[in-house]
Amino acid sequence: MTTWTTFETLDESRTQQGEAFCVDRLGMFQRVENDRTRFIVDRQSNGLWHVGDLEATGDDDSDLTEESIGTMRECVQWIAGRVLYGA
Repeated sequence: MTTWTTFETLDESRTQQGEAFCVDRLGMFQRVENDRTRFIVDRQSNGLWHVGDLEATGDDDSDLTEESIGTMRECVQWIAGRVLYGA
């Protein structure tokens, strides 16, 4: 998985709303979306981060996207939990 320092640097350097980056299935940072992308992370207008899991499915097998909104640390913890524990 990408180190915390990488995400911390992204948090400090990305100040504009709408700028996004991707994280693949193994938790590695990516600049562009491709076939390995699992999470898309972007900054909201209120300064908090939003992360969506592209591989999440609902209980009824529908294609619902699970998501988390919070500080960069909270979003990285959410991603790590899903990557490490197979959620």
